[in-house]
Amino acid sequence: MYATLDFTLPLLPTHKPRYLMGVGTPENIIEAISRGVDMFDCVMPTRNARNATIFTSFGKLSIKSSRYALDESPLDSECDCYTCKHFSRAYLHHLFRSNEITYHRLATIHNLRYYLNLVRGAREAILQESLISFFSFTLALRKEKRFMNSFALFFPKLQSRSILRSLCNPKMSF
Repeated sequence: MYATLDFTLPLLPTHKPRYLMGVGTPENIIEAISRGVDMFDCVMPTRNARNATIFTSFGKLSIKSSRYALDESPLDSECDCYTCKHFSRAYLHHLFRSNEITYHRLATIHNLRYYLNLVRGAREAILQESLISFFSFTLALRKEKRFMNSFALFFPKLQSRSILRSLCNPKMSF
């Protein structure tokens, strides 16, 4: 896919929006934005939500796993969506296992918010001319979720994010 983007994007006018359809992992979106794609259309956040896959700042989690049955933490400690503010992983696990339609709505709200925050962060990074730092930071969080989860045990979550942020670019704020 990246080779195709690298070949076709230079052929498109730069003053018009560039649209990529059907590509949807957070990593793919970050790579496409870095190559100049402006718009996306993908069912991944909603389809994955319905099928128990939740996107988080620290990677994906499968809410149907029994390890979340008693987990009272939010889906993503860094997320500001309605679902994360009001419901625990344990409750969403229960809703999914009980085939409650409410699960689908709450999980979809979260996944869409995650994607919105991802592209909003990319937009802000473009405006601040710090796109590479943003992508490095975002990918580091997703790839190093074990490190970050361990780090969070010893330091408050905001401090752990700010430390990783400063490693990427001390002037960047998002």
